[in-house]
Amino acid sequence: MTCGFFQQALNHFDLPRGQSGTYQQRYCVYNDFMVNETSAPIFLYTGNESPLEQYINHTGLIWESAEAFGAQVVFIEHRYEGQSLPSPFISSCMAYSSTIQALADFARFVELKLFVDTGDFSRLRRRPVIAFGGSYGGMLSAWLRMKYPNTIAGAIAGSAPIWGFPRNFPSKIDAAYRVIQHGLQQSYPPTLKPLDNNHCATNLLATWPLISALAQHHEGLQLLTSSFRLCEVLKDGDTLIDWAQSPWFDLAEGSFPYSSSYIPFALTHKDAKLPAWPLQAAC
Repeated sequence: MTCGFFQQALNHFDLPRGQSGTYQQRYCVYNDFMVNETSAPIFLYTGNESPLEQYINHTGLIWESAEAFGAQVVFIEHRYEGQSLPSPFISSCMAYSSTIQALADFARFVELKLFVDTGDFSRLRRRPVIAFGGSYGGMLSAWLRMKYPNTIAGAIAGSAPIWGFPRNFPSKIDAAYRVIQHGLQQSYPPTLKPLDNNHCATNLLATWPLISALAQHHEGLQLLTSSFRLCEVLKDGDTLIDWAQSPWFDLAEGSFPYSSSYIPFALTHKDAKLPAWPLQAAC
């Protein structure tokens, strides 16, 4: 794998482009799966909210698919993450750290670095580019295909909450409950038979409706406040449920079959590791 930097405009929508300044965006390219350099597809990972290494080391699907299809693999770091920082970097000034700017970064990189620099600038000869991403990165890959269909041939958007905005949900969906429920009801490793008496899953999943029911009454809110030793009287059940579900959701999201630092690093920027199947380990 070879890595480098590509100069990007801080603001792609300046006229002329780049008058607000530029920054160096990091990328990495892996060519060993390519069977034919002139026709091999390009599998492009749209980096999200962590340094590039986190996605290179923890994104299995793009590697497995690239080997199967003889593709070139390209990872691009999201602006304002890892080493892709404007200089000087001012943490309180994030005016250009936006989704629309990040999408323009990815599209411009493909157009100028992957096509023009390699001589593949004829639209009739271009190799297909398939965007990959997970979570926020999955949202980016889907939006990249929508916004730049002339550049991106398709997108694999894994666990991409593109409906997760106000007025977009067709109805109220407790996504965290569903993720935790699905994770706890599985047997790990998957080769094992399901547990006959999965008390951990049963008891934990019964907690959220119980909190919600108690929170409908003043006496219930008082009981929840004292039981959880809260500093202030609880005003509604949703706040407590969100807090209580959060670590279980993170464990479900990072429930890989091997020890991984991906979720701890994304949450804390510290290189701690979860065990294999951490959701079951916690239960």
